[in-house]
Amino acid sequence: MTRENERFVDELVASGRFLSREAVLDQAVQVLREQMEHNGDDGARQLTAHEWCDRFDQWAESHAALPRAADDSRKSIYAGRGE
Repeated sequence: MTRENERFVDELVASGRFLSREAVLDQAVQVLREQMEHNGDDGARQLTAHEWCDRFDQWAESHAALPRAADDSRKSIYAGRGE
């Protein structure tokens, strides 16, 4: 760990936000795990533009088509919200 990160961890413990250095690191690792699970990728590398497009197309194709054009007018989006 870099000295800057060590200082940051120590400051968090000193401020009382965490009880120990281990608690800080546990929380940091948990946040990283959640982000990686949410992204659905192991985080090892960025997708190429082609890979991203392929995944987007797969995602789009996994949704049913609407029988008509979606009404994305302001009036329909905010209907019933006092607009």
